[in-house]
Amino acid sequence: MGIISKRELWKGCGLSLEFYDRNRKLLSFKKDTSTFSIGNDCKIIEQIHLKDYFHKIPESNKCFIIRQDSVMIFNCETNLEEKLKKSIDDIDKWEINEPFEWKELPFSPVEKYLDNEQYQKFRKGRKNTFANNI
Repeated sequence: MGIISKRELWKGCGLSLEFYDRNRKLLSFKKDTSTFSIGNDCKIIEQIHLKDYFHKIPESNKCFIIRQDSVMIFNCETNLEEKLKKSIDDIDKWEINEPFEWKELPFSPVEKYLDNEQYQKFRKGRKNTFANNI
C-alpha cells in the first residue's frame, strides 16, 4: 500500500508501480520504497495515475486505488507464489462484472483498510492540494 510515485509500463500493458511504504516487506535499494506489479489489463492501467493511493488487500487479488472522493476496485494478478499454492478460482477477488468499478467514498468494503499511516499521509496531502487550488 502507498502513494503511487512512479509508473513503468511494460510491453503488453504490464504495469509496475513504485510507492512510498515504510512498512514494506520487500528488500529495495531505495530505503522507503517498494515496487509492485499488477498484471496486464490495459483498461485498468489507463485508470491508475501518479499520486493515487494504492492498496492490495492481503491474501487476495483484491486491489483498489483512491483518488479524491472516489475508489476504484479491481482484481489484480499480483502474487505468483499465491497462485502456485492455490487454484486461481479459489483466490479471493472482488465480485465485479467489469475489469474495474469506480465507487463513491465511503465504500464499506475498503473502509476497514484505511486506518493506517500511509492513507492518513495521503489524506493530509490531498487536503493541502485542494486548499492550494482554491
